[in-house]
Amino acid sequence: MIAASALNDDPASPSAAAAAVRLNFVLLGDAAVGKSSLALRFADHSFAPGYKPTEGLDLYDQSIPCPNGVLANVRLWDISGSALTNPLITNCLNPTTAHVVVLVYDMTHVGSFQNLEEWLRLVYRSFLGPEEYWFVPEEDNVNSRLPIIILAGNKSDLASQRTVDVARHAQFASDNKLASCFVSAKTGDGVQACFTQTALHLLGYSVEPVSHTPFKSYARSDVH
Repeated sequence: MIAASALNDDPASPSAAAAAVRLNFVLLGDAAVGKSSLALRFADHSFAPGYKPTEGLDLYDQSIPCPNGVLANVRLWDISGSALTNPLITNCLNPTTAHVVVLVYDMTHVGSFQNLEEWLRLVYRSFLGPEEYWFVPEEDNVNSRLPIIILAGNKSDLASQRTVDVARHAQFASDNKLASCFVSAKTGDGVQACFTQTALHLLGYSVEPVSHTPFKSYARSDVH
């Protein structure tokens, strides 16, 4: 059952009879890896060549019709690549805001992949607190206290120029229990599937996972 707080706020709206729920995806990663381009591709089905750095935070919205009249209103939070020291991060990375975190790197720039360790640590600090609280007794599953985290290798259209091979990507995802995908903001390959399948999964629908890494299971009432 979807939480009442997720329903349409306007009872007079034609769509009020259908349940609508907000799902927040936070995009993290170095500058110039293509976070804004991925968000634009998903929300507007377009691609803007050239690089324009995000200043602070940009929001992108797209609605996904789901079975049984449910409407998933997906919001992508595109944070500046300087977010490691950005005070806005506390407003985005917290259990009440972020349902999904997408760690984005540029497949043609190995440095952006190597820096994911720091981005992942930022997620852990934001959700789990100081490092001494990250690892708890076995009966407490640390993943239950984290959002879904997806490892997204962008620029799959430049496969001949890649500096991060598939095995290295897969190993990082496996070691850290991340879902994973390869996408191209330029061509759109994999972008809709990544966000749409994750949104459907969050709402409890049976879908093919983005990768072979199992998603954390969410009941619909867990999403507010």
